[in-house]
Formats: sequence, structure tokens, C-alpha cells
Amino acid sequence: ASAYLDLGNLLERQGESAQAGGMFETGAQHGYAPCMRRLGRMMIDGRGGAADVEQGLEWIEKAADLGNMYAQRALLRIEGRNAKTFRERWSVKIRIVLLVKRGLIELAKDPFSNKFR
Repeated sequence: ASAYLDLGNLLERQGESAQAGGMFETGAQHGYAPCMRRLGRMMIDGRGGAADVEQGLEWIEKAADLGNMYAQRALLRIEGRNAKTFRERWSVKIRIVLLVKRGLIELAKDPFSNKFR
């Protein structure tokens, strides 16, 4: 499934967003969290098709549930942007720092983990 991510990234760099989205979607349907995250981001931004924020967030949440650190960070950033008080924003920032710390520990154990793709 990592080939879908690699091919999607290549296509996106070449400006072929619709085809890249297709690669990410295929990888996502195969349960590959990095593709889920990339597909979700593309859907939210409307790259490769019409924007679909709700569906995009669902894909990012699925990736986060599978342990993808970038997806977890993306959800925390969204939560931080929606925070209404200083305390809520500060809480999100602390959780991001803890996520980074956990990620560094995980990365030291397995530098090729799919949690960081």
C-alpha cells in the first residue's frame, strides 16, 4: 500500500491532483493510514475535486485512530483553531508537545514506521 502513497506524492508534485487523489483513495481503502491522511487533507482543501470537509475529516480521523502521528497532529491543530479560550488553546499546545515527545520515542524505536508517513 505504500506504493499508492509514493505514486500519489509523485503525481501531486507533477500537478496531477485528481490522479494523486485516486492513488491516495486506493491506498486508504486498503487501510493504509498515510494515504488516509493525505486523501483527507486533499478533500478538505478541494485539491483534485470539490472540497468535502466532512469526508476529509473522517479520513483524517481514521488515520489518527490507526496511530498516524501526522493525522493526530492535524486533528489537534484543528481543535486548537476552534478553541475559544486561552486555557483551551494552551491545553491543545501541551497535547501537541506530548504527541511530539511520544513520536520521537516511537521514531527512535522504528525509524521506518508508517506512523510518520
